[in-house]
Parts: sequence; C-alpha cells; structure tokens
Amino acid sequence: MWTLTTARLVRKAADGSPLWDGTGWYDDTLVHTPGGWRICGRICRITWWTGNPSVNEGIPGVKFDLATSVLRREADAGRIGVLGAHANPDVSKVWRASTPNVPIVNDSLPSR
Repeated sequence: MWTLTTARLVRKAADGSPLWDGTGWYDDTLVHTPGGWRICGRICRITWWTGNPSVNEGIPGVKFDLATSVLRREADAGRIGVLGAHANPDVSKVWRASTPNVPIVNDSLPSR
C-alpha cells in the first residue's frame, strides 16, 4: 500500500525550534490475516522537509533518515513495494480473492 503524507511535528523538548514539517509517502507491506489486512512493514520516504531535524529524535538512539527521495527514481529502482505487488501475479491473486467486492478497473500496470 502506498500513502502520501504531509506532517507537522512539534516537540518542545527539542533543542532549538520545536517545529518540523515534511512531505513524503509511506510504502507499506501488507499481510492478510484472519482479521483482515494488516501492515507488517513500513518505510517512510521523505520528498521535502524543513525545520529542526532534532524534533524527529524523540527516542534516544533512533535516528530518522531525512535524505529526500524522488518518486520516479525510487520507482525506477524498484523500491516502491506497491508497484511490485501489482506486478506480482501471486500477490494480485491473493488480494483479488480476499476482496471480491472491489471492482478491478485496470488489471495491469502501464509499461514504462
């Protein structure tokens, strides 16, 4: 699954400005369980950010990778899971079987 996000983080305990703003996307890996689909892995890719990077360091020793990513470059490198999932017939079959009421508008990705 692929989700666009825009975030404003505020942490008054950070040294300097308490604000950080960013835009990017989450590239999630899903697993189907008896209770439905669940996220079992998540990567956040940042496309733009400004503000105090120490606002993101709320957990000691945990550092966020704030290198910016370009969507097309990430897609061309095969690092956007949702594109691979649609291209993988086994994943597509599992998704279709578990979501029979979702109409399939276009069953294939356009070629590049």
